[in-house]
Amino acid sequence: MNLLLKLFLLVMASNAAYTDGFSGMMNLYQDINYRHQLALFTFSKSNKCFNMACGVYYHSLSSVKWSGLPSTASYAGSSSARLVFYDKPGCKGASKSYKTSRGNVMSFVTEGFNDLTGSFMVLQTSQKIENGITSLCRLESSALGESLNATNSTQM
Repeated sequence: MNLLLKLFLLVMASNAAYTDGFSGMMNLYQDINYRHQLALFTFSKSNKCFNMACGVYYHSLSSVKWSGLPSTASYAGSSSARLVFYDKPGCKGASKSYKTSRGNVMSFVTEGFNDLTGSFMVLQTSQKIENGITSLCRLESSALGESLNATNSTQM
């Protein structure tokens, strides 16, 4: 195999590793210190915007935990994947950004972003939305539905 073909295959394999997906999990909380869980859900696509401008989610986020998110990025200007919280739907407006390796934000109060989140996204392959926009209220994921039911039953 010639050198150019080997290089092409290496680049394609690297890109596939970045875009094949992952098994990420997020716990969203209404209060600081991980109290009053709003939702627990899983997802597997980066550069997808998740709108929180609906129901109990809109401008209610005070703390969050995450795991299983990609740690590396493949876009210019960053080698680390980031989780970004925006104050407006559609992943627009003012934002707070964290390396995915951090794993949590105990208090958005101390971050100056309490009860402001309107959407969020994992940035891995670019700084743009590449995999669409979805609403947490419209997700048909059984994981989200089961988590909300479990949360509601344990809080009663």
